[in-house]
Amino acid sequence: MKQLRIGVIGTGRMGRAHLERLCTAATGCRVTAVSASRHGEETAAAFGVPLVLSPEALIDSPETDAVLVTSPGESHAAYVLACIERGKPVFCEKPLAPDSAACREILDAECAAGRRLVQTGFMRRFDSHHAELRELLAKGGLGRALMVHATHRNPDNAGFTDELQIMDAAIHALDALPWLLGGDRITDCLALHGTSAACVGERQRDPMLLLFRTASGVLMDLEVFSHCRYGYDIACEIVCEKGTAALPPSSSVVVRECSARRVREYDIWHERYRHAFTAELQCFVRNARQGAAGGPSAWDGYAACAVGEACLRSLESGIWETVDYGEQPALYAE
Repeated sequence: MKQLRIGVIGTGRMGRAHLERLCTAATGCRVTAVSASRHGEETAAAFGVPLVLSPEALIDSPETDAVLVTSPGESHAAYVLACIERGKPVFCEKPLAPDSAACREILDAECAAGRRLVQTGFMRRFDSHHAELRELLAKGGLGRALMVHATHRNPDNAGFTDELQIMDAAIHALDALPWLLGGDRITDCLALHGTSAACVGERQRDPMLLLFRTASGVLMDLEVFSHCRYGYDIACEIVCEKGTAALPPSSSVVVRECSARRVREYDIWHERYRHAFTAELQCFVRNARQGAAGGPSAWDGYAACAVGEACLRSLESGIWETVDYGEQPALYAE
């Protein structure tokens, strides 16, 4: 097949990073159009993209075979639905939609189309360390998983709110943790908070501690801290019957010098998951060239959103909240 012609909607920090990967690292594709509210012409020129279009024109264009949606989260659902209507594979950065009701509309549209067209941007599934951890657990040598301890820390998410803390940052873990356990679905959530970091004042509850119970009874805790200051730090340890397994530290080479030991922490997400981002885009290109989608599905985007909403309810109620997934359509049965 000829190269897949991709249109990119949104060229902010994430969009521009994906655009660069498509132009320099991914194979079997080329970017033919971008759509951006600001600096569209400048971005197109920088990457040699021939067309700058409105989102609607980009999706409709005969020069567009598939679409990347990397615009602000509240706009995702409309663009994804338009792509499904036109039968074009679409990669959508998380969140799939701002709420589970909008995610359900996407599921209904995809089911009506009769095939998967949506890949949701959960890049941790493409990270080699996460994949190795999942495979190790699946082999069963450590026995059953009993507990999970996880951390998601960002150095400074300026302008974040409680909702963004869960639906934009923690949502990666809300997808990855059940996936690591082989699809052990989260059933209940409890969101706790105490003293917030001085830099956020009263505008955000940061850090938070999120507790989860899964269908098999595994208890999980997730610390989410959006202003840790020192770097980007993702950690996960799974406690099993016969031992534990954990992701390696998110740091660089250890340097010993002048009676001291130092490491440089990752400063932002795109450095920590550089190879995973490229792998997820290559997965999208490979499947989109066949007119379909693979990788994390629209259902996975919906499920993470449903868990996030339960966390937000718990943050206000102070009690355990049940996650309501509703019926899973046959299209997404594994």
